[in-house]
Amino acid sequence: MAYNAKIFRAYDKDAEGKESQDIIRWLRNDNSDIKCFQEFYHWKDSHILNTIDQIGQKGKYQIHFQRTYTNDVGGLVGMAIFSKYPIVHKGYIHLSGKYKYGVIFADIVFNKDTIRIYNTHFKSMSIDTESLKTTENWQENYLTLLKRLKNGFIERAKQVKKINQHIANCPYKIILCSDLNDMPYSYTYTSLKDHLDNAFEIGGQGFGFTFNSWLFFLRIDNQFFSKNISIKSFSTHREITYSDHFPIKGLYRID
Repeated sequence: MAYNAKIFRAYDKDAEGKESQDIIRWLRNDNSDIKCFQEFYHWKDSHILNTIDQIGQKGKYQIHFQRTYTNDVGGLVGMAIFSKYPIVHKGYIHLSGKYKYGVIFADIVFNKDTIRIYNTHFKSMSIDTESLKTTENWQENYLTLLKRLKNGFIERAKQVKKINQHIANCPYKIILCSDLNDMPYSYTYTSLKDHLDNAFEIGGQGFGFTFNSWLFFLRIDNQFFSKNISIKSFSTHREITYSDHFPIKGLYRID
């Protein structure tokens, strides 16, 4: 499973933390062998948001968590990989910016094989969806949007180059999970497809839109995998509406 969890709604003005509790409960009950999170949040002093403990289920999963920054209450924001299989090596690749854009990876042992799991978060598309809903200052809003999109395209092109260089030196089979923040047929997407297959294209159905917004037609969350792995099925869980992204799941066969 791959999921941009929107830091589990930690900053929502919900005193009871109901949205946070609902999303964490769903993730705790989900039985995926490997779970990759972008915008992960852990606050050890919270009985609701101590997510590493809750989702990790007291040792059921091995965990690779990379903190990108700490907020003012001591909560940790970053990326995470949870694995039911042993993690024998792990690492981090900084992509750009002061904080959140990067790649973490974990080498896991499955049967007698070693698989590398990449979890990536590319530069945001920076779409202010609210400003696009109004006719006030619409020309200025759309010019700002175009400038942000252009800057994003340039930055993600640099980021994908770093990842591809790292993948080229990987001796293992690969599954790459990503909030790509870019669309199919973009330079970022096609660069990854030069040497990896896309899970939705082979195992999915329908349109596979993953952005939970009125701009619903965006498929920006993806799983890619080595050509020596096969995919049996792929699904987008549009019924899980806690974040501004939907979780995606792939079922793989590794011979």
